[in-house]
Amino acid sequence: MTLLKNLLKKTNSKLSSRKCWPSLESLPEVPELALILVNATRVADMLTLCGKQGVPYVIIFSSGFSETGGSGVAMQQKLADIAKEYNIGVIGPNCQGMISPPDNVYAGFGSIFNADYTAGSVSMVSQSGGFGFSVMNLSSLDGGLPFRQMVTTGNEIGVSTLDFIDYFIRDPHTDIIGAYIEGVKDARRILDVGDKALAAGFNDLADHLQSMYRNLEAKVAEKTSELQEKGERLQALYDMSTLITMIETPDAFFRIHEITAASPRIVACCIGGEDFALNCNMQPTGEALFYPKQHMIIAANAAGVMPLGFVDSVAGFGDWEKFRAMVRRSRDFGFLGAGCIHPGQVTIVNEEYKPSAAEVEYARKVIATRSCARAWSLAARTKPSSTT
Repeated sequence: MTLLKNLLKKTNSKLSSRKCWPSLESLPEVPELALILVNATRVADMLTLCGKQGVPYVIIFSSGFSETGGSGVAMQQKLADIAKEYNIGVIGPNCQGMISPPDNVYAGFGSIFNADYTAGSVSMVSQSGGFGFSVMNLSSLDGGLPFRQMVTTGNEIGVSTLDFIDYFIRDPHTDIIGAYIEGVKDARRILDVGDKALAAGFNDLADHLQSMYRNLEAKVAEKTSELQEKGERLQALYDMSTLITMIETPDAFFRIHEITAASPRIVACCIGGEDFALNCNMQPTGEALFYPKQHMIIAANAAGVMPLGFVDSVAGFGDWEKFRAMVRRSRDFGFLGAGCIHPGQVTIVNEEYKPSAAEVEYARKVIATRSCARAWSLAARTKPSSTT
């Protein structure tokens, strides 16, 4: 905040020719929406300030809350208590914001916000920012199906996925509703929202919501039975599962050696580029993330796990030759694999990360040589010594 105030003094309270104010209290009127992009430990103070100023809605981009466990859970609960005390509609934390092309609202971060989008009739809410905005980008720019609204909700301490679906149903300019749901906190409300969707003519959405509720009921009953009757089997499955760690915060980055070696179940590690860049106050470009990713690769190799990822953003669609060249550079950089967010990326990633015929032949020779060496060593140890 001190840096911003000093900057505004030097620029006569303007940034990019736009009038700016050094604090929320100095604004000539109360804003309808505030965006919080500070370290997790400062979010509660910022949210309280918004509440005292009467800001009705807040988007919290910061991560480091319940998704990290431990003290993050308590910090998130404090945010929920503040939001309730001041009646603030909070989106987040740990989200990427929202885009509304018809209203020219771009309240978020990431490379997707650099594009211009034509207003359409598709409204979508996603608990995953990366997935949701990738769908919007692909649909709007490559698929010919532009969006009206795209909202990401993250950890959902306030306004939820079901709240937005309810709103989309009542929006007269929305013809198609999409949702990416990882979990809900009020499962019974799914039926209520489903009934509203059915009454408004969103039959497919209603069917999906009702099916989701039935599946949740069945899963709860099934899992309860399994936990009671097959505890040992579940424990065995747990022991067999493997983990991929994702580094998204500065604190985790400086503990990366400890994290990658924390459990024998960890098989790979990667950098969550968008969230890591946000938490480090930098842009998620290949240049900015060069050192963090290189350091991660070294730490992963030291721990004996696979480094996963790309040297640049995974969100590029359309120019597949450019994407292939980037994957090749990523392999040369030291990455051994990567996740994909578009079907067209899968084949390219598999082809480029797959060992070449020469590499396979070299590995076979190494194995054969090692086997021979072990056999000779065993023979030397078991051969009877001669006496004179």
